[in-house]
Amino acid sequence: MPGADSIAGVQWYNEITITPRPGWSNRYYVFSYISLFTTIGLYCTEVDMTLRGGLGDVVDQNRQVGQEEYADCLTAIRHGNGRDWWVIGKMSSQSSGQTNRFYVLEVTPSGISPPDTQDMGLASDLDIQRIVWHPDGNHFLLINARGFMCEYDFDRCSGQISQRRLIFPEQTSGYNRIFNEGAFSPNGELLYVSTVAFGSTMDHGYLLQFNLSATDVPGSCDTLDVFYPPIGTGAVRRGPDGRVYFTRAYECPGVYCYPYPDSVRNYVNQNLSVIHQPDLDGPACDYRPFSFYLGGKRTYYGLPNNADYSLGPLAGSPCDTLTNGMQQDALSASYLEVFPNPAPRGRCLLRSSAPFGRGTILQVLDASGNLLLNTELPPATAYPLDLSAFSPGLYLLRLSDGRRVRVVVG
Repeated sequence: MPGADSIAGVQWYNEITITPRPGWSNRYYVFSYISLFTTIGLYCTEVDMTLRGGLGDVVDQNRQVGQEEYADCLTAIRHGNGRDWWVIGKMSSQSSGQTNRFYVLEVTPSGISPPDTQDMGLASDLDIQRIVWHPDGNHFLLINARGFMCEYDFDRCSGQISQRRLIFPEQTSGYNRIFNEGAFSPNGELLYVSTVAFGSTMDHGYLLQFNLSATDVPGSCDTLDVFYPPIGTGAVRRGPDGRVYFTRAYECPGVYCYPYPDSVRNYVNQNLSVIHQPDLDGPACDYRPFSFYLGGKRTYYGLPNNADYSLGPLAGSPCDTLTNGMQQDALSASYLEVFPNPAPRGRCLLRSSAPFGRGTILQVLDASGNLLLNTELPPATAYPLDLSAFSPGLYLLRLSDGRRVRVVVG
C-alpha cells in the first residue's frame, strides 16, 4: 500500500498483530512496536480496505498508544462481548527484576485505551518471551528464554490477568531450558513447544509435547523431534485446519544467511513440519517433519502472528452485552461518554444511559497505566469530573462494572 512503507516496527517475530476496528466494516488496526533508541513504544496504524478499489490504504499511520519498551510477544484476543478486542503485550527490561509486567489495551468503537499495567511476578521481563493462547481464549501460557512456563487466566470481560499454575520456574543460572514458541492442541489438553535447548545437550533444538491434564506436567514431556545446526528452531502455530505447523530456518554454516542467497534451497527452508493429529498423545499425534512443501518459497524462524478471528462472545457472561440487551450499541457511545471531549481546562461530565450502580468505583489512569484517581460514584446518570490538576494528554476512565472510556485533557 502506498501509505504503508513506513509503519513502525522491527524485524522480530511477534512484534506486530492486526485486529478489526470495532464498529467499522473493512477497517483494521495494525499494532506494532519499536524497541530501538529513543523511539521505543507501541504504535497503531489504521488501514481502510475500501480504498484504492478494494486494495486498501493507510488512513492513520504510527499513532503511539504505549510508551514502554515491549517484548517480542505482542498478541490480541477478542473481547467477551464478541465485538471489541484486547491487545496484550509484555515489558522488556533486563534490569527490572522479576516484575513480569503485562500491558493490556482495550479496543472499542470509541478507540484504543491507554495500557493497563498488570504485574504478575515470578519471571524476568526479557526480550524473548511468548504468549500462547488456549483455544477458548480464557487463559494463556507464558514461556520465556530462561525456561519459565506458567499458565494464566484471562477475563475477557474485564481484561484482568490472574495466575493459574506455575509449570516451570524461571532459571537464574545454567540456562539449559530455553523455550522459543508454543501452541495448544485444538482440545486445549496438549501443548507443543519448540526450544533452543532442553536438558544437558545445549547445541540441540527440540520439539516437545506436554500433557497439560497430567498431574506432573513437566514429567509428561514427550520428545517429538531433535535437531541441531544448521537447522534452527522456529515458530509453532495451530492452523485453522486444526493441525499444528512448525517452521525452521536453515543456518548457513560459517556465513550470515539472511536473506537467503538464491542458491540456498533445501528441504529445511522449503518445507514446514506438521502435526496432523495434535489432540493425541505421543507418536499418535502423527508428526511429519518437513512434509508440507511451500511451492518454492522459503521459511525462516517465524509464522504469522494472527489473532483468532473465529473466537466468539462469552455467551451468558456479564459482558455479552451485544446479545442480551444490557448495554446499548457502543457506536453511538451513548451508554457511557465524556462531554466535552477533549475537556477544556480539564473539566467535563461523565454521562451514562443508566444510573451508576451503588458501589461503582471510577478510576482515572494515565497513558502509562498509573492510577491517579479512585472514587465512588453516586447513583446518578451524570458525574462532573475535574481533571484540571492533570497535565494535558490522554487518560483512561475505568469503572468497576467493566466499562471504559478515554478522555483528552486539553
